Order: sequence, then C-alpha cells, then structure tokens
Amino acid sequence: MARNKMNWRNRISLSLFAIFSMSCGDLGPSGEFDQNISKQVEYRYDGHLSLKSCSLDSIEELKRVEWHKNLGSSVRSRRNPRGNWLRFTLSNPSELVLKRTILVQWINVPVAELCSESRTGETEDSFSGYSTESGLFGLLSPYPHFNIDLLPKETRTFYLRIESNEDLNYPIRLMSGTGYYWFKQFRWTGFILLFIMMAVFLVWAGINFRKKQRFVYIGLSIHYSLFTLLVYFIHGKEFADVFGNENNLFRHAYFILLCLNHFAFSAYLLLWDHFQSGNLTSSKTFWLTSLSGLAYLLVPVSQFWYEHRILLLSFVFGWMIFYFVKSHFALMISNHRNKLGYVTSWGIFLFFFFLMTLFHFDFYPYHFFTNFGAIFYLPFFTSFAFLQVDKMETDTSQIIKKSNLTQIDVVQVTSDLKEMLEKDKIFLSEDCNEEQIAQSLGIGYHQLSELVNSEFKMNFPSLLNYYRVLESKQLLLQEQGKNISDIGREAGFGSRSAFYLEFKKQTGINPNEYRKQELGQKTKVKRIN
Repeated sequence: MARNKMNWRNRISLSLFAIFSMSCGDLGPSGEFDQNISKQVEYRYDGHLSLKSCSLDSIEELKRVEWHKNLGSSVRSRRNPRGNWLRFTLSNPSELVLKRTILVQWINVPVAELCSESRTGETEDSFSGYSTESGLFGLLSPYPHFNIDLLPKETRTFYLRIESNEDLNYPIRLMSGTGYYWFKQFRWTGFILLFIMMAVFLVWAGINFRKKQRFVYIGLSIHYSLFTLLVYFIHGKEFADVFGNENNLFRHAYFILLCLNHFAFSAYLLLWDHFQSGNLTSSKTFWLTSLSGLAYLLVPVSQFWYEHRILLLSFVFGWMIFYFVKSHFALMISNHRNKLGYVTSWGIFLFFFFLMTLFHFDFYPYHFFTNFGAIFYLPFFTSFAFLQVDKMETDTSQIIKKSNLTQIDVVQVTSDLKEMLEKDKIFLSEDCNEEQIAQSLGIGYHQLSELVNSEFKMNFPSLLNYYRVLESKQLLLQEQGKNISDIGREAGFGSRSAFYLEFKKQTGINPNEYRKQELGQKTKVKRIN
C-alpha cells in the first residue's frame, strides 16, 4: 500500500513538472515568429553623446558617429547613465506590409525609445518600459517592445535608446504579433504555476510537519518560496518598478534577493542537520558563513566590492558548498540509490543557480540555459526532494522496527539512561546527540531510538527537551534575578527562540508567564499562612 502511495505521488509530481515545462517552454515560439537580431545590432557607448530624445537632427548626428558591432547572441555593453544608443537595420523583401514587434528581452528598463526616419523623411518615435506602461494588472513589469510596420521592399535603420538600470546583457528579438502574444501567455502562465506550486509545497510541508514534527520539510518549502520570489522580482515584477530606481541597491535587486536566498539555504542546512541529529548549530564558522550573505549587498553600492565581486562570490558560495557537503556527506558515501539521488538533485540545482549568479554578476553572457535552467528545474527538484526525505524517514523507521531489543537488557539500559538524564544532566550540553549517548550506553544508535520511543513514548530530541523544560522550571523559580535567555542557555537550549517555543509547547504558557504565575501563587500561600 505504501509503495502504491509513493508511485501516486511520483506521478503527480512529474505531471506538474511536465505541465510547467510545456507552459513556459522557450518563452516564445521560434523560427519566423521569433528571430534574435542581436548580432545585427550596433552599439554606441560614449559618455559625451548627450542625445536624450529622437528628432531628425539627432538622427543625423547618430548617423555621423562611430558604431561598434555587437558579435554575440545578446547585446552586451556597459550601462551609460545618459542612456545607451543601439541601431540596427531591418528589410522587408516582400510585396506586403510587414508588421513586427521589436522586443528587448529584459524588464529592468525604466524607459526605452525607438525612433527611425520614414520614407517621407518624418521621424517615427515611440516609448516603452515599466515607467511608461504597466504589465498584466500591474502584477508584471512589461518587457520594452515596439510595434513597427515596414512597407513593401523597404529597408530602414532603427535607433534604440535604452535607459537601463544595469549593464546591457540581453537579446533583442523581432517577433510577429502572434509570437509576441504567445510570449506573454507563456510568461504569466509560468508565474501562475510557480506560485500555485509554492502553495502546494507549503501545504505539503505543513501536513508532513504536523504528522512527523520534522522541520526539514519547512526548510525545503521556504527555500522554494524565496527562490520563487527571486524569479518573480527578476523576471516578473521588477524590484525598482515597485520601490523606485533612485537607490542603486534597488536597481540591482538580484543582490538583495541573492542575500535572502543565501539565508534560506542556510536555514535548510540547519534544519537538515537537525533531521540527521547533527551538531551544526554549535559551529561558529557556520553562523559566520550564514551571515556572510550580507556581503552580497555591498556589490552594487561599493566600487571596490564590485571590482572584486568574483572573489566575494567564490568565498561565500564556496563556504556554503562546504557545509552542504559536510551535512550531506553520509548520503554521498551511501550505496543507497534514494540518498544518492537526493544529493545529486541538490547538486544539479546548485550548479544551475551558480550559472544564474555568474550571469547577474556579469561574468557570463545571456543564455537561456543559464537564466532559466534553475527555474524550470526547481519544481521537479523540490517535489523529488520532498519524496526522498519522506522515503529516507520511512526507511529509517523500518530499520528501527527491525532492530532487536531482546539483545539488550531494556530495564537496565532504561535505568542507566534515566540516571544520565536526571543525575548527570546530559541534556544541559547543546552538543548532546543520540549517537554519543548510544555509545555511552553500549548499544546501537537504532536500538536507542527504539528504546526511547517504546519506553518514553517520544523521540530522542523530544526527550532531551522534556528534561530541559523541567530544568528551566526550577531555574526560573530559584534564580529570579536571571533573565529568560540565560535560563534557557543554562537549561541546554541553543537559542532563546527555541527555549520559548519548546516551553510553550509543553506548558501552554511562555517562561515569563510561568515565573509570574508560580511566584504569585507562592505569595498567596504565604499570605494565607
């Protein structure tokens, strides 16, 4: 029955991923409906060129200046605060009027202006960008786009002025009306599915957490949610479109979102380590590494850090990979297919994510694979991760059930464990874990897990927390001068928040309320006596 249930879940996950992939596709049709014209583009980077709008005079001046040929499949040029000028020539060899849409495939562009000189010598001028128009109900920032008409046998040179918030590193496409329509459909459908799956993963995580009290499911769903927000604010609703582009940090929102995703990944590592009964929380280097994500915010606001951004990325990303390997090393050396598959799936995602970050750090040209690989892979990966964590927990439970407690003296071991808890107070150490205690008792790890579950009717972490709360109750009344955080640490809790959460879970009130309530009752008893 369990096997059929798992197969059903796998089919649902793979179906959702297939629908998502087909909906987002290649972000638009290809062939005659969608042509990348970036290699036809010439660019002009000149801080002394002060033209800020189109007119016949400005077009004549643009004809006289020197232009540089763009060679790649995306237009690459350093950002000019006054606006970057591009030009390209389009021809209509047919006998019919050619109607096309010119698309700048990046949303972090407040204003773009397209101008040209018609056959009659008149200037045709139009504007686009998120400051000149709104996208779908204001939920998506528009890609700058321009509708053009080329007369039969007409060849025309277009001049495109882009006020970009970032260096130019994106393609310019020539699309049909039908191609542009489907481009928009694919875009908003993709975001709808991303957010639907975010809701699915949050509910899935909540259900699993409620059943099994495993925070790792929460960690996976938070990771997915924050990465979805990164995608939304980079490819959906431009951050500067919401908060304004006066602040340089807001104009380069990827660094803000990268910082948040760094924290989400750190939280996942912490919760995974807890799932594996590790001791990552006691590592000061890990906490420093987690906070090092704040350094990403320095790149867009400091020239020094901008010039050394690859070193910063290598340092921060490298340390996080180190802790990922450290916390997942047991899975890496395992011969179990599910465990190896879980680690491999994470490795693929981190590879995609690193490529995306290299692009945003301007060390890699625009490419569909680097920009959207992590996005298309994410729903499938998260579904697979949820299933594998569930499978690993099921396998562990089965192993525990197969262990033979008859091989040990259950009464004696239980007595020894109680003595370690009540007299030695092993729970006061934050580093106390199941493996160490099992070794001290002279039994196996799984035997200790089964013994705690059968004799104490709870798992090992819950048992430690039970005694920590008992200890904290005594300390709260005996040491009235000490603050709550110090009491929690003395009782063995790693943080104030963990102390509050566990105390309220067991007693129904927080430590402050407990202290006031108990002291108040004692005062009443004294008055009566």
